[in-house]
Amino acid sequence: MYRLEVKRLALPPRPFRWEIYRGKRSTPVRSSGSMYASREQAIAAGTFALESLTDRLVKEGGRVRRNARTRRKRREKAERKIEP
Repeated sequence: MYRLEVKRLALPPRPFRWEIYRGKRSTPVRSSGSMYASREQAIAAGTFALESLTDRLVKEGGRVRRNARTRRKRREKAERKIEP
């Protein structure tokens, strides 16, 4: 599970940046390379980055696929134990 946070880190005219965190970790997985003029702009850019990250993880066999594969292996192992 990933979360997006938008922070105000500087003075105007561009005080906002986004950061993506994994779970409850305190170190960001990704952060914006540039600053944004408004919170809304930072949220929009961060949301796009978060969607891109999760799409890439699914395509590369990230957590989503790994969990499905693990469930399948456990199910197959349980079925082998049941067979006489």
